[in-house]
Amino acid sequence: MTDLVQNPVKQLNEVNQAFRIAMRRLYRTRNIVLHGGATQGVALDASLRTTAPLLGAGLDRIVHASYTEGLDPLDLAARAEVALQLVGGETGLATVDLTETSCSLVSSPVSSDSADSLGTACRGASTGVRWAR
Repeated sequence: MTDLVQNPVKQLNEVNQAFRIAMRRLYRTRNIVLHGGATQGVALDASLRTTAPLLGAGLDRIVHASYTEGLDPLDLAARAEVALQLVGGETGLATVDLTETSCSLVSSPVSSDSADSLGTACRGASTGVRWAR
């Protein structure tokens, strides 16, 4: 936890990478079972033990966001991706803000100079600052 407070970007990137590796391992194990019919593989137990809690927590968050905020899964994923990029930067978004539901993405107009007519904004729970991306 000390490392997370001292260097949030590095730690969150490491956690993100570990999560991606675990999900990729689960998918490969699924392919071995589905396409190869091998149910006694060495990696099967380890993959399930590692990814089941992560997958359960992710699905729980998706369902919660859908019921409480009306967010689609892809919108939730986009919100999480943007929030991870904003942590520890000049925006002032702190690691603890990632747990707040008020850090939600909304579409807002940006300057006419931009080729993109919509920007992404995130309201930090503790700072109350609004950022455009």
